[in-house]
Amino acid sequence: MNTEVVKITMNEAFMLTNFMDSVILPEISFNDIMLVIDKIENIKDNHHGRFGVHIYSNVCSIQGGNLNKSIDNPSYGWVYMSDPNAILNTKLQSVVYNVLDFIKWYNTIVPKEIV
Repeated sequence: MNTEVVKITMNEAFMLTNFMDSVILPEISFNDIMLVIDKIENIKDNHHGRFGVHIYSNVCSIQGGNLNKSIDNPSYGWVYMSDPNAILNTKLQSVVYNVLDFIKWYNTIVPKEIV
């Protein structure tokens, strides 16, 4: 049983709460963040496709499913891909960091691209 928690700021908790439509406390467990990951992986739009969250060792990366379209055709537009070099001390820290980074991007870029 994983009992590790990561402390996040109230602003980060607010971002997660807005994304989830539920309450996320400033201390987040792996079980809490998995609910957010499920929501990310259920996003689907015509430009980005689906998003995949990949967790391995102490690394987490998130990328849009249409990444190849963006690479093959630069006019297609930018597709989100988190920084695979953001390796933190623990798996949970890495996941929380990348999920928060994704939500920041999603809340600022995606609504403008989809409309």
